[in-house]
Amino acid sequence: MGIRQPRRRGDTAREDMKEKLTPQERNVIRYKKMIHNPMTEIRAFCVECMGGYLDLVANCPAETCPHWRSRMGKNPYHPGRKDRVGVAIKRRENDNSDANSDE
Repeated sequence: MGIRQPRRRGDTAREDMKEKLTPQERNVIRYKKMIHNPMTEIRAFCVECMGGYLDLVANCPAETCPHWRSRMGKNPYHPGRKDRVGVAIKRRENDNSDANSDE
């Protein structure tokens, strides 16, 4: 057996893998590591569903999805919170009505 050489930066498989990941793939991995309750698990699911694009999660068009109301990682049914989903729906309706009135 020969003498083992000390590891240099970039020698580990983990660091090599990091270099090959896209920012979207890193987002998916980061959110999967953060899972510690059902809300963060739903958020991780939504980030993965949208291909790692965080801005697409906020503007998710799949309103029939059972996780749509909780996609931002917050419980919309928690007492004392403003109706964030209702605000998002109203904002979307206003944007659509503004676009239709311009035509």
